[in-house]
Amino acid sequence: LYPLNASSQAALYAHAILNLREFKINEALHDVNTLIEQNPDNPFFWELKGQIYFESGQVHNARIAYQKAYNLLPNASAFQLNLAQAMLEDSPSPKEINTIISLLNKSLIKSKNAYAWLMLAQAYGMQDNMAYANYASAEFSLFLGEIDTAEKQVREAQKQNPPATLEKKLNDIDQRIKQLQKKRASF
Repeated sequence: LYPLNASSQAALYAHAILNLREFKINEALHDVNTLIEQNPDNPFFWELKGQIYFESGQVHNARIAYQKAYNLLPNASAFQLNLAQAMLEDSPSPKEINTIISLLNKSLIKSKNAYAWLMLAQAYGMQDNMAYANYASAEFSLFLGEIDTAEKQVREAQKQNPPATLEKKLNDIDQRIKQLQKKRASF
């Protein structure tokens, strides 16, 4: 659909993706930078630039591009997730970890994503907040169907004397686990 000599925005976008898949990073960046020059307020072009950087191991540059995409479309859960991931992998400060947690929680409101729970567990762990880290790990495990592991993680979180709001969430997970165990036992 998009020959290499085509220069429409759709063609450049397709070429950038193709070049990324073929790991032609400089060519992919050239294509996406051309798109950004033409339309600097398109968050999807910035998101693609972030993806190119991230997949080529340039995490700090990915973070900058993802931040721009997020600034342009802050309610997009995918942009929240991408920015949080890049921030997590870019040696975040304690203040940035709070931002990461906020981004991931916002993302999880709109889109249940196993990887978001895993990153949230990591971020809480970086704060040494083991009750919340175990809670997020339990959600991740439950998402994957690892019921026994989720149950152990809930018990570990409960040992940490969690605040009342977290205790309610842990009780909710515990109820879901019991329902799944009943279903499993009936098979």
